[in-house]
Amino acid sequence: MARSRDPFGTALATLRGRLRDGVYPPGEPLTIAELATELRFSTTPIREALAWLAGEGLIDDRRGKGYCCWRIEVGDLIALYNLHELYVDAALRKAEVSRGSASPTRAPGETSPNATIDPSPAINLIRTTASVFEDLVAASGDRLLVSAHASLSIRLGNVRRAEFSVFTDGVDELLGLSRAGELATSELIAAYHERRRENALAIQHVLSDQRIYSYV
Repeated sequence: MARSRDPFGTALATLRGRLRDGVYPPGEPLTIAELATELRFSTTPIREALAWLAGEGLIDDRRGKGYCCWRIEVGDLIALYNLHELYVDAALRKAEVSRGSASPTRAPGETSPNATIDPSPAINLIRTTASVFEDLVAASGDRLLVSAHASLSIRLGNVRRAEFSVFTDGVDELLGLSRAGELATSELIAAYHERRRENALAIQHVLSDQRIYSYV
């Protein structure tokens, strides 16, 4: 494998992607030496990347004990869903105001260019879910909102993995959102998030089940 000219940037992007894909279970230690060996970097860019992610609040820095993925309690889940709903709803409202003077980013039902296809069904679903909401938020044209939502989407990686174990109709629900695209309503978004708040305990329980991480 060719050596990266920007090992820090590559390590940071790789770890961001893994968090967004829900690869690491909540509470999982992120060991510098192990990650350096796995990603074939020296420990310096890995340490710098983990410190950067901790600074963004995306992982936990246990002072003197290393880094690990955030543990997610029921209250955390509800807070994440509340914030995500606020971001998406704000984006829908801004997009509605500007829709008359701008063309839609994609037609309802059209595959998002952000929806990366991955051999793993689990990761593909997580990425597709993230991309559907990213498209909705991007339609607002608000760069700060897009940036804030992207950070939150990383925090939701594990949560989205657990959701597909709780909701048997998760794929159909996602397809409905994708087809609605920028025409999605606040009511539809509210119902999506309320369903998850009502099942936060079940989702949190699944998050602690290591078996959902065995089919990455």
